[in-house]
Formats: sequence, C-alpha cells, structure tokens
Amino acid sequence: MSDLNQAPDSAGRSAEEHQEGWDAAQADQFVDELVLGLERAADGESDPEIKSRLRGAAMILATVGRHVTTEVAAKIISHAMDF
Repeated sequence: MSDLNQAPDSAGRSAEEHQEGWDAAQADQFVDELVLGLERAADGESDPEIKSRLRGAAMILATVGRHVTTEVAAKIISHAMDF
C-alpha cells in the first residue's frame, strides 16, 4: 500500500512538504473554529436528530478526528494554492 502523503501533487510536492508550511497553531485554531461552528449550529437546531449529529461531529473533530482534520485541511489548502 502506498503512502498518500508521499504522492506528489501537480507541482511534484508531497503533502508532507505542504504541511511543513502550516504550523500546528494554525491547524489547531482551524479545528477549534470548526468545532465551535458545529456546536453553535447544534445550539440553534430544533430537530433533535440533527442536533445530536452536529454535536457528535463536533466531539469527533475535537478528539480523535483532530489529526485527520488538520491533514485533510492542509491537503485541500495546498491543492487550492496550486491553481
């Protein structure tokens, strides 16, 4: 199985090379803002099922999903910068 972080983009750079330019504080702030947005959306939601899903997503992103979210965001941002 190949490591996706090593796969080059259109400019020949790996995801790891892109992430080097995005420091941990920026990544944490991004996830914190995303979690806060989901929590606020849940607070304003009247449907109990949707409220529960929004809170669940916020909890996952705030805990185990933090690392994955920052990696995905870094790849999206770096891809957008290639255009």
